[in-house]
Amino acid sequence: MRRQILDFGFVILDCGAPDDTWMHGLRAKPSSIQNHKSEIQNGPALMLSTDTAISRLRRDLTLGSLVKATLFVAGLAAMVLLPVYAPHVHSALALLAVGVVWLVLSYNSAKTSRISADSPALIAAGEDDLAEKQIEEAMTTFSLFRVVKLQTLHHLALLRHAQKRFRETAELCRAVLSHRLGTAAAPLAKPTRLLLADAMLELDDVRGAYDALSGLYGMRLNLAEVLKLLAAQLDYEARVGAWGRMTHELMTKVQLAELMPAPAAARTQALLALASRQAGREDFCEWLKARAALLVDPAALVTQRPMLAELWPAAGTGVQAGRPHHNSVDV
Repeated sequence: MRRQILDFGFVILDCGAPDDTWMHGLRAKPSSIQNHKSEIQNGPALMLSTDTAISRLRRDLTLGSLVKATLFVAGLAAMVLLPVYAPHVHSALALLAVGVVWLVLSYNSAKTSRISADSPALIAAGEDDLAEKQIEEAMTTFSLFRVVKLQTLHHLALLRHAQKRFRETAELCRAVLSHRLGTAAAPLAKPTRLLLADAMLELDDVRGAYDALSGLYGMRLNLAEVLKLLAAQLDYEARVGAWGRMTHELMTKVQLAELMPAPAAARTQALLALASRQAGREDFCEWLKARAALLVDPAALVTQRPMLAELWPAAGTGVQAGRPHHNSVDV
């Protein structure tokens, strides 16, 4: 089977603030977490099933569309039909009533958005039970806006990923991407695809990872998304043996890896070390091995990616190496 290679070039088009919908490395404020503990009843949360969450999403999106259509028709009737067929009814009052209903539903939708907004911070802080309860509450609360429900399902995918339930993560991400996101929810597409790609790699589904990553081609990515994409693409390329592609602009990739959280930085540099060895650059291999070993125990890296056992046959042994010269490397 012909192997397919991705090349995004890693050009940072927009270095805006990192998107907290997929950054597990967030540090939640202690006061915020304490507030959630006081607001949400203590005790183990019942895990929301994937099928239930997806069915609730579909039901709520359908119901929200029907409510918006009903309010639109009611407003149109108040302006056009009432003066003709019921002149004794003041059309302005009827239109005001429709507006009040819209405002009330919009306010409730904003409350639902607020319930779910802090879920990523709770997940990053390891408060999985609190995040589960928040997400379930947001899922069971009606919202007039599609983006709120889609974002809540994305947060549930984040939680399942943090719990290493990667198959459920993939199902939830696909459910989000299967819906028309529209302008308001369009920013969800990139973090959802990145999360799906990572889940597919954890499931050793190379084809699924390729499909998820290829959908990112041509999209504007901020710095945090570029880093996430780099880690996923290198993982993918290592699995298909695209060593030459991995070592292309090697030093640029190393510099980007320095901006990642320690676990991701270590794994990225370890994969680059493996690619350097396959490309015959043992000097770079030893240098990158040493950098990776300073961040994470090599045994843990080998556990995550067994292919790295080629670098550390007896995992846990550190390597000391000087910085290699750049003039003999494709940078």
